[in-house]
Amino acid sequence: MTMTVSITDFRNNIFKYTSLMLEGYEFEVEKGGRKVF
Repeated sequence: MTMTVSITDFRNNIFKYTSLMLEGYEFEVEKGGRKVF
């Protein structure tokens, strides 16, 4: 499952997203509408 999050939301909840990544989730991080990673 891939989720798209904004860069500020990702920074504010870095530990939450890190633990979700370990559970097998994938994220697309966007900054100003462009994908960062």
